[in-house]
Amino acid sequence: MDTTGITASGNEDRRNLDILKNILNGIDAFIGVTVPETGEILFLNDKFRAEFGLKDDGAGQYCYALVQRLDKRCDFCPYYQLQQEPDKVITWESREINGETHRKTARLIDWPGGRKAHLEYGINVTENARQKEILVNREKMLDTLNKATLALLLQSRGNFAGAMTEGVGLIAGSVNIDRMSVFRNIDKPDGLHVSQIYRWEKKSGGTADVLDALQDVACAEFAARWEGVLSAGGYINGPVSRMPEAALADLFGCVSVLVLPIFDAGGFWGFTLFEDTSVEKTFTEYEVDMLRAASFMLANVISRHEEAEKVRRADEYAKLMLNATPLSCVLWNRDHIVIDCNDAAVTLFGFDTKQERIENFKDCYPEFLPDGRRSDEVTRQLRDKAFKEGRLTFEWMHQTRDGTPLPAEITLVRIKYRDDYILAGYTRDLREQKHMMREIERQNELLQNALAEAQSANRAKSEFLSRMSHEMRTPLNAIMGMTAIGRHAEAQPRKDYAFEKIDEASDHLLHIINDILEISKIEANKAELVNDALSLEDVIEKAVSFVRVRADEKNHRLSWRFETELKHNVSGDAQRLTQVMTNLLSNAVKFTPEGGAIDLYATLSSETDETCVLRVEVTDSGIGISPKQQERIFVAFEQGEGGITRKFGGTGLGLAISKHIVGLMGGEIWVESEEGKGSRFIFTAKLGRCEQTDAEAAKDKALGVGKRDEFAGKRLLIVEDIEINREIIIILLEDTGILIDCADNGRQALDMVAANPDMYDAVFMDLQMPEMDGFEATRRIRALRAGWKKPLPIIAMTANVYREDIEQCLAAGMDDHIGKPLNMSEVFEKLRKYL
Repeated sequence: MDTTGITASGNEDRRNLDILKNILNGIDAFIGVTVPETGEILFLNDKFRAEFGLKDDGAGQYCYALVQRLDKRCDFCPYYQLQQEPDKVITWESREINGETHRKTARLIDWPGGRKAHLEYGINVTENARQKEILVNREKMLDTLNKATLALLLQSRGNFAGAMTEGVGLIAGSVNIDRMSVFRNIDKPDGLHVSQIYRWEKKSGGTADVLDALQDVACAEFAARWEGVLSAGGYINGPVSRMPEAALADLFGCVSVLVLPIFDAGGFWGFTLFEDTSVEKTFTEYEVDMLRAASFMLANVISRHEEAEKVRRADEYAKLMLNATPLSCVLWNRDHIVIDCNDAAVTLFGFDTKQERIENFKDCYPEFLPDGRRSDEVTRQLRDKAFKEGRLTFEWMHQTRDGTPLPAEITLVRIKYRDDYILAGYTRDLREQKHMMREIERQNELLQNALAEAQSANRAKSEFLSRMSHEMRTPLNAIMGMTAIGRHAEAQPRKDYAFEKIDEASDHLLHIINDILEISKIEANKAELVNDALSLEDVIEKAVSFVRVRADEKNHRLSWRFETELKHNVSGDAQRLTQVMTNLLSNAVKFTPEGGAIDLYATLSSETDETCVLRVEVTDSGIGISPKQQERIFVAFEQGEGGITRKFGGTGLGLAISKHIVGLMGGEIWVESEEGKGSRFIFTAKLGRCEQTDAEAAKDKALGVGKRDEFAGKRLLIVEDIEINREIIIILLEDTGILIDCADNGRQALDMVAANPDMYDAVFMDLQMPEMDGFEATRRIRALRAGWKKPLPIIAMTANVYREDIEQCLAAGMDDHIGKPLNMSEVFEKLRKYL
């Protein structure tokens, strides 16, 4: 076999291979040649071995095992694509396991020996990639800064915190920091101080409250070297563990900081503090540059916001003051355009909103003034004058939205506003003032009339006092005279006659006193009614019985009728009804000559299930009343004529008292009369309904005098400072067998009860006494009750007989009340009740 050709061919291939390897080793690129199907290395040039730190040529090994440290072919191996497209040239960049970046090219080539090989060659582009990455990051950071700036500069009013959260969040995210603060410098005599004016925290979700501990802090205490570094334009950058302020920074939990100064036209303004709480790092130059620009922008935004807040608050305060002004206020500019108004201006003129008031300002005064001038022209002239002089006040006729006249006092005031002036117009509503002036004039007229009436009333009261002096002295004269007669009389009939006249005079005097007290009570607005079950027949009979003796003396024909049959039981004040009827009947008897006729007619004019109206007429055949007299007879302290009292006597109060009582009962009283033809007095009264079924319950109980030995064995303590009053009670009760002790005052009574609390069965207690009054004595006696074997009733015995007086007695701890002068029937009633 001739092998010459074969040997020559193999030698040629080797020479070609050596030449190819030499060429590939001379190329300034790392080159690797592998078997396409397996990845077995055929050749690695010197540049390749140096790039990857290989000691041999790697022949016979697999590229993925030697270079990538893998146990199988790379998934991204370009051979897979070359299988599909053998003629294609593939170029790409890859990050190697040594951290370098390569730009590679792969293709299939003819390899010596007549076979195909997979050739890859590449160059190290790590630095280029780094520079490219820097440029990309710069672009991203600039884009972030632009977005943050846009978010901050376009913030909507009232959303500063939200805008700062968004803007600062973008900046912080671009450099991966955890906290950011802005500090403002404060120059003080003791050195530079700083205050934290803004704080952002990723953990808290954005804008957070500034820290109290970082307000007005001396820079020397905060970070002594920062002032010098920052004021000179330098900055603080890096891990805090390597800084002199490490302990302080660690106190706030930060690991790395970047502190950048902020300057404005006035010099060193403050600084920003960027913090990382987890990673020790030094911020790159381009990060520092970007954050420096961001710091200046943030300080500018914060300052603008603070200034805007000052302006906004000033505007709010101005609006608050404007709206707090009770006077209507409208603002004009120099062009006479209404620019604002307060709430009072809206309300005063009847508008719903400020805008309506502003747009319809000219509708708030008449088109023409009374002198024919146009209101619009005059108001413009007045405003021009106010702009010129600074202040102007005048009266003006405005009108409300609905055309209602509105007289007003206008005050125009020129006010400095920014670079110019505006005009404030204050409107004071004069309607109330003018109404008050008219009312004052009316009141003056009324006062003049009232003065005349008062003077007339004063004369009437003076005349009344003169009459009362006569009226009271007359029965007193009878009492004193008959007392003297009775004392010297030897015959019993004469003594009895004297006592009878004394009794009559006493009743007459008591009636006068009661009238005076009643009208005093009425004038003090203290007259009240009770509401108890009553019998109308009994009320009428009682009133008639009071005047029957006097009527019989004058030979009068006295009759009464009650024609309505009651469907229900009624309630009301029986005593007051009796008083009114008695007053009318007494007057009829008084003013009717002997042999005349007097008639009382009563009926229920209307009736429901709840109320009824009583109508009573008292008719007489007396002297009658003139129209002039009828105008005065129901007025207190007055009588028809001055000569009436002299001729007929009396207080002149009966009809005035009756009118007031009837008014309290919801009724009316009037008179129908002609002189010489008698009179008819009519009154109505509204009564209630009640469940009372026992008609006898409404009748007065005439208890008579005491029975002999009725109270034998009982002991009564009389507390009374007037000796004669004590003697009267003792004498009148001596036949009843009751034992009586006396005390001159409340303190003596207290000592007597305290010494033997179970001795007494009842106490009659006067109220007005020296040393200790009855109220205090009662309260102290009640305080001794602990351990008593039996109750001790205390009964007030006083001339104070009004309802409020009785209530005051009960409130002090008393059980009941007896009025003075004493009615012995009442005395016996109380004794029977409590003994």
